[in-house]
This record gives sequence, C-alpha cells and structure tokens, in this order.
Amino acid sequence: MNINKHSGFSILEIMVAITISLILLLGILQIFVSNKNTYRLQNNLAILQENGRFLHEYLNKVIRNTAFRSPVLNQQFVTLDNVFSASMGFISGTDNTGPNGSDVLIVRFQGSGTGSGTPDNTIRDCLNRGVDALTIATNTISLNANNQLTCRAQNANGAPADDTQVILDDVENFQVLYGEDLNNDKTPDRFVSANHPSLNFNNVVAVKLAILLRSTEQNNPVADSKAYNLLGTLHTAGGDRFTRQILSFTIMLRNAVTEVAL
Repeated sequence: MNINKHSGFSILEIMVAITISLILLLGILQIFVSNKNTYRLQNNLAILQENGRFLHEYLNKVIRNTAFRSPVLNQQFVTLDNVFSASMGFISGTDNTGPNGSDVLIVRFQGSGTGSGTPDNTIRDCLNRGVDALTIATNTISLNANNQLTCRAQNANGAPADDTQVILDDVENFQVLYGEDLNNDKTPDRFVSANHPSLNFNNVVAVKLAILLRSTEQNNPVADSKAYNLLGTLHTAGGDRFTRQILSFTIMLRNAVTEVAL
C-alpha cells in the first residue's frame, strides 16, 4: 500500500526565509529614508534659492528709492542738500549693532503726488504704502532677535505713520558696505563699513549687501560649524544641521547721482 507523504518547510528554512525578508525590508527602508532625506534637503535648497530671489528683488526695489526728490518746476530735481540734512541724510547706518553682529541700513527719500497728503503711489515705502510729494519717508532695514529681517517704515502718509514688519524669516546675518565716490565721477571708489572713520555718507553712490539665509528645518546630514564670510565679517554657524546660503549683491543709488529727472 502506497502512502503519500506530505512535508512542509522546516523551522530552519522558515528562519532563513524570514532573515532574508528582513534584510530586503531593511534595504528598502534605508532607500526610502535616504530618498526622503535627499528630497527634504533639495526642497530646503529650493526654498533658500526662492527666498534669495525674493529678497534680491525686494531690497533692490526698496533701496533704489534712496535719495529720490520730488520733482519741481520743469521736472528738475532739487539738490540733495536742499532736502536731506546732516542729521537726516539720504543714507546712513550702523555697523555690527544688531543680533549676531548684523548691520542696520537706513535710507530716506521723498515721494510723488499732490503734495497735500495724497500720494499717487508711484513711490512707496518698504511696507508698500504710497509716499506723497515733499514727504520724506525713512526705511530702516535690520535683523531682530528672532532671526527675521525687518523693515521699519516712517511715513507721514502711512497708517500708522511708524510701523515695522517682517520681510523674511530665517535670516542669520545682514551686512552692509557703502560705496563712496571719492572723486565726484558718480561711481564708487571704495566700499567701507558704516563705522569707517573717514566715510562721508553724502558721497555714497552704492551699497553692497550680504545676507546669510538659513533653512527652516535641520535636515542637513552634516553638522554645520562653518565660518561664513559676509563682506569681511565672519559668522560661525552653531554646529546645528540647518542649511545655509549667502546672498550677496550691489545696488547703485541712481537718485544720489541724478540731478535731472529722466
């Protein structure tokens, strides 16, 4: 009599199969985690680049208003010293007085409109509020203790007349150098800090900016203790895993060298 014998997997075979499955699962999990970290890192870099583009456009728009004077008869600009005084110049600032040794930049300009409190919104302050003709507005750009780049707008045509708002989060440092024209050829001959002993702000025709941007999340695979050079000022990262990027550019103050409206 023939008896069919049925046999299953042995315990050893089952253990080997489970071990192989676990190894494969670990490999898949490692690939998933690696891809996720890579995505997050690339996403942070993309956000940093987008923030850099925004800040470049924003600061160019705000700072290029510096020294603008409301046109008078025949569209002639009055001279700078007829509008801006020694104590309220068209540009000024402080060096290393903000958080992380950051600088403060102050710019002033007049607006455009009726001259009786009704701006035509051609010229706006850093909070996007119109500045009327013959009104002098002051924009103060600085870093606060929360790593936020802010702008304070003092504008008699605004409501309120003195207001401060955040421009961008996750900014670790803000540095400014002033391009001074030493021979009256309307181009900068040197770039110096605000506390340079022989700097004459009345001769400034350009500013050079350096801003250290930081990611929102700490997902850099390597701890960052790098010393970042921002226009000669060193900022050392705190050994965290934020991703950082320096944004640096120069802005010419076209109104500071123009006497006739274009």
